[in-house]
Amino acid sequence: SVSHAVSLIESTLGKKLSWATDDLALQNIQARVRSPLIWLLANLNGHLLLSTGNRSEASVGYTTMDGDSSGSLCPIGGVSKEFLLRWLDDIQANNNPYIDRKESLRLLRETKPTAELRPLSEKQEDEKDLMPYPLLQKIERNLVFLGIDSQECLLRLRAEFPEYTSSYLESQIQRFTKLFGNSQWKRERLPPSFHLDEYGLDPK
Repeated sequence: SVSHAVSLIESTLGKKLSWATDDLALQNIQARVRSPLIWLLANLNGHLLLSTGNRSEASVGYTTMDGDSSGSLCPIGGVSKEFLLRWLDDIQANNNPYIDRKESLRLLRETKPTAELRPLSEKQEDEKDLMPYPLLQKIERNLVFLGIDSQECLLRLRAEFPEYTSSYLESQIQRFTKLFGNSQWKRERLPPSFHLDEYGLDPK
């Protein structure tokens, strides 16, 4: 369990871990402790374990290696989070000829996307940890797919997102650039995905 793993490390280090000083490590251990249990269930049933990551998360490394990234195949790794949310909304609007609207999807869409790794009192949300998904998607497309420079990207974002200040947009471009570069090693290790969009980030 998470508490056993944390206690073991605390006894080894001779100090208590806390959310104030060890936030990322405490988040990641929760995701990593779940992984062996899910693998065990898959193995017992002879199933293929599917990873749940998408392209937006892969672009900025918003995944725990050997945690939620575990799996043999990542079916939605080639599409953005923005696309997935719109797809769910389309189902709920009864516009999908193959999938009927579902109460579970309605409840899912009424909940902000969250990794659920920090204490519930923190009310963790993906877009608070990162940036709004539509903005992330546009930055990713401009810098990675179109290959334009950051200044041209800023000009385009200012026209598309007038609700944000130029300084905020510029800071998010810089943040994305740093996260994208730092996360290449993760993309090399993520399970293979399908090529479902006009571009992908799967190096395999």
